[in-house]
Amino acid sequence: MKRPARILASVLAGGAALSPVHAVSADAKKPTASIHREAEQAHKAGQPYRAHVKAAAKAHGLDGHTLEALLYKESGFDAKAYHKRTKARGLGQHVPSGAAAVGRIQRARGETPWFTYARTLDPVASIHAAAELLAFGLELCGGLAEAIRMYNTGRCGKPNAFSRAVLRLAAAIRFVTEIEEPRT
Repeated sequence: MKRPARILASVLAGGAALSPVHAVSADAKKPTASIHREAEQAHKAGQPYRAHVKAAAKAHGLDGHTLEALLYKESGFDAKAYHKRTKARGLGQHVPSGAAAVGRIQRARGETPWFTYARTLDPVASIHAAAELLAFGLELCGGLAEAIRMYNTGRCGKPNAFSRAVLRLAAAIRFVTEIEEPRT
């Protein structure tokens, strides 16, 4: 397992094989074997939801690996995850105000709002709402790291540790996926 971790480290350090969406900022920590293990865990945990993650990402013009990493970092792909203090729940760890925001975004786009806090425990709804909120963050904040921060904190701004961790994990998941499922 040292070889894939070493290859991942060189890919992330150089950024050459990554799309611009996944370029790791200079202040990001160098990848380690632990990020490789976490990527394998995330990829395995997300298996039951992979088709929904890919469909939601495609529908909102997002990268599926980034959405997968975000959901894993938020909930570990536990559809019943609940944070007592913030009341965040579901795969996307939607808080009541965040769920309401998704409804407002849908209404502003002329769509019938379908996502509410009551639907946060529905894995498919939570995945699609997370994609919708992340796509809105991209429009509003201008960059992927900033959009992930907005998803996590509710505000645009400089990328925080969470957004950098999601991007590192997304790049590692992409790497793990390409090893397991080579392109034909």
